[in-house]
Amino acid sequence: GAGFASILLGILVAAGSLFVWQDRIVRAERDSARMAAARSQTVLDYLLGVLGQADQTGSDAKPASLRKLLTDSLAHLDSDFSGDPAARQALLARLGDLLVRLNDFASAQEVLERFQRSAGTDTPPQLRARVLDNLAVIRLHAGKLDEALALTLEGERVLRKVPADQRGQQSELLVTKAQILSKQGRMRESVATLRQALSLRLAVSAPDAAQTVVVRNSLAASLMRSGQLDEALRQYRQLETALESSRRQHSLDAATIYANHASTAFAYGRYHEAERLFEQALSLQQKLYGPSASFAALLNNSGKLDLALGHVDKARAQIHRAVDMMQRFAGPDSVDAQLIRISLAQLALAEDRFDDARTVYRDIGDRLAATLGGQHPLVTRVRSGQLTAHARATGLGASDPAFDRMLDQLGANPINQRPHADLLCERARMALRQKQGQLAGDYAGKCLELRRKLLATDSPPLLVAAFLQASAQAQLLADDGARQRRNDALEVLRTHLGPDHPDFLRLSQL
Repeated sequence: GAGFASILLGILVAAGSLFVWQDRIVRAERDSARMAAARSQTVLDYLLGVLGQADQTGSDAKPASLRKLLTDSLAHLDSDFSGDPAARQALLARLGDLLVRLNDFASAQEVLERFQRSAGTDTPPQLRARVLDNLAVIRLHAGKLDEALALTLEGERVLRKVPADQRGQQSELLVTKAQILSKQGRMRESVATLRQALSLRLAVSAPDAAQTVVVRNSLAASLMRSGQLDEALRQYRQLETALESSRRQHSLDAATIYANHASTAFAYGRYHEAERLFEQALSLQQKLYGPSASFAALLNNSGKLDLALGHVDKARAQIHRAVDMMQRFAGPDSVDAQLIRISLAQLALAEDRFDDARTVYRDIGDRLAATLGGQHPLVTRVRSGQLTAHARATGLGASDPAFDRMLDQLGANPINQRPHADLLCERARMALRQKQGQLAGDYAGKCLELRRKLLATDSPPLLVAAFLQASAQAQLLADDGARQRRNDALEVLRTHLGPDHPDFLRLSQL
């Protein structure tokens, strides 16, 4: 900017035909540009000073020590920048940005609210939009979804008033907006918003640029959550190619991508591929990032995979650690903290502690309903788990109308196809135990049909559904051919789950 002003000044002097007041304007613009550049350097120097203090603690300094230095620096902010309020504003915005990236949302909110209180008409709109984006992220993690969405919309309005090209920052705002829409259960809108964000980002950044990788990762994760697993896996393959071409396989972005890729492979039923990816992600994120809300989510997903693989002791340790960490960093009443507690209920079911599972599910459902509303898809999913726990605890009949009501609720929203299939298979198991072969066959068939749409052909949940269907036919027909088909299905399960897997042992008793 300063260079441009100087060139412009030279042109005006050479022309020699313009008024003196125009020369004054140009000199004022030049001085303003130089002041802005100096202010940016001041903010950069201040942040580098903070980072320098972190570096003095040794090469193994963790983000926790950096977080403390960042928050401690706030105590001196007013005195350090008493003569330059604009630089103080820029620094508050940058500190808030860093604290959000460290998942320290409480400290970030304090910093960004200080920015908001001191913002004036002369505050640069790009800076205001950045702060609004980060405040939206904080509200998102607190479960205040309507407030978060309103902040992103305000940020978009602010950026529209800027004449310069803001497609990069618009893309970042859209990513946050898409995450909020996803939490609201509006998956189709979330995916569409992320496609728009990716288009904007590719217009200003290379396909393997760090900013492009972030947007594509968000799109892949949203595709995964909406059940579009094939496309999500294609996006992850493109992401890994981008990481390799830019030599960022050991970056924090890579850790996030490996984690999401692992979750997608897990959701698709490719357990051993997911196990390898989770190990990569855990090792990398632990080394680069340390404890945080995102690390808690990763640890929880890895624990759920261990539970699916039958490694109950390992799963128990990881899940409890993940829950404690998420409550610490996201807050015990946050939506994230409630969602991660679902794993505690699933663990209790795996350990046959049905009353405990029912209690945890009920508490999570009540808390989420108070925040998200009783009709939210996540609440319906939790209530489905609560019904499963209740049925196992009480021996509820497989023909009980409570199952019909819950299956209708799950079937009303495509986002709940997976829990819908789970409850169908659960009902088939109950019917088999209660010698209701016809009912078991009907629901096992519906479960199998759904899982074929959602899962890899050799995934354990799909093989379980096939076994339940074969078992129902054997119970109904009671002939050698049907019994052989049931035994063959059980042998396939033994091969994929292992003879000591808790779920294999339960199924073999049917």
